Amino acid sequence: MRRAIDSIRRLRRRAERFTVQRAPRITFRFGEDPLPRQLASRVAKAPNIDLPLVLITQIQRSGGTLLTQLFDGHPQVHTYPAELTNLKSMGGAQWFRGLVEERRPERFADRWLFGTGNGFMKQSRGGGVEYEDIFISFEVYKKILNRNESWRRVATPRARADLFFTAFFGSWLDYAGLHDGTKEAVIAFSPRAMSEDRDILAFFEHYPDGRIVFVVRSPWSWYASAKRHSPEYADVEKAVRLWVHQANLFLELRESYPDSIIFLKYEDLVTRPESTLELLMQRIGLDWSDSLLKPTFNGRPILSDSSFAPVKGRIDLGSVDRSNLLSAEEYEKVTDLAAQLLQRLEEVVISPRSPSDAPIG
Repeated sequence: MRRAIDSIRRLRRRAERFTVQRAPRITFRFGEDPLPRQLASRVAKAPNIDLPLVLITQIQRSGGTLLTQLFDGHPQVHTYPAELTNLKSMGGAQWFRGLVEERRPERFADRWLFGTGNGFMKQSRGGGVEYEDIFISFEVYKKILNRNESWRRVATPRARADLFFTAFFGSWLDYAGLHDGTKEAVIAFSPRAMSEDRDILAFFEHYPDGRIVFVVRSPWSWYASAKRHSPEYADVEKAVRLWVHQANLFLELRESYPDSIIFLKYEDLVTRPESTLELLMQRIGLDWSDSLLKPTFNGRPILSDSSFAPVKGRIDLGSVDRSNLLSAEEYEKVTDLAAQLLQRLEEVVISPRSPSDAPIG
């Protein structure tokens, strides 16, 4: 397999880098390259992945990327390396329906692999850029999809999702965690993946053993980051109402799924990572691993996904409080719109804090 990776690297050096647009850009046509035997072995040995899904979600700029990077090296999970883009763009209910309606595995690959492209790029508004390679063989991917039975016979959304993760991780040629430990779950991140209660209900219909981890950040610090991240959040009232809607949506559904919807406070994750993540591991049924304290990508240190100055290979303590970057008018508007919700959130977040510690915000 090392020979295969080296060959891909040679092909990569001869090819012009490009901006990720479509999944076919991942495809490597090996031609006469001496890879087929090795890749055939990869297809045969790829483990079936039929595991619970732990979905990390949030409104953008709340810390989900960091949490995903902290899971990266955990030996009991497969961590999807980019945003689960199709879930984000379609919403949960429509996404699961689309899994069954799609008739061509190649198109299915186009949809799902968008977001990984021929690599993984993190670009910071603060000037940091990082490009991490993901070496995927599209031919291996398609062969794994059809390894045991035809695509059309895999009829349920859960079965097709399992098949996708089996094919994706099996065709990621330099994936460090494929055979590392006994796997208990798949970790995936998709911000704003669920905008209606039907999306959450659809998730638990197909993943009754799954978990949703909703990351919540102080609305003042969140808005300071969000308005810098995208023009979508330029209007403070519109932006904060969206923050409130997302939090309320999961709060309401938590009453029906108290053990399966988990609220995690970003500020606790940053300032008390070990004690906070110990609580999270208990809730989702995983063992503690020291790898949880270091953000990585495929086992390698990774740049933080910051709207400001990024850091690499460590948790950015400077991201905890950005409220001083708001104008007085913005601060007041955020307070007016979000303050009433904060007490409810304090009651449900998993937290190692003592009662005397500062609340959200």
